[in-house]
Amino acid sequence: TKRITCNSPTLNIKSNGTDLTWRNLNEQRENSDPSSSMMFPGSHNYPQYKLFPTPFEVSNNAQDYTNSGILFIYQHDIKVHKVINERGPSLGGTPLFVVGEGFIN
Repeated sequence: TKRITCNSPTLNIKSNGTDLTWRNLNEQRENSDPSSSMMFPGSHNYPQYKLFPTPFEVSNNAQDYTNSGILFIYQHDIKVHKVINERGPSLGGTPLFVVGEGFIN
């Protein structure tokens, strides 16, 4: 068994003069190429969400990275106010309802 570790540095969005901006999910593409596949093809254009697409690449040795051009979308943290059905049988299968703010669904 091999262990896989994923490091995700904090993104200081303002460091490059940009910020999370209001965007439609149905306009987001997998990369900056206008002919690339849509990330959320069935989504509606409203409501808009504060997003920041940024390149996402992978490395096995922290030196050589892929060059896929795939984008990852940063968004503001969600806020959970309440979880309904906090308990259920140990076998699982109990539906949970999460109430809060900032969910993209």
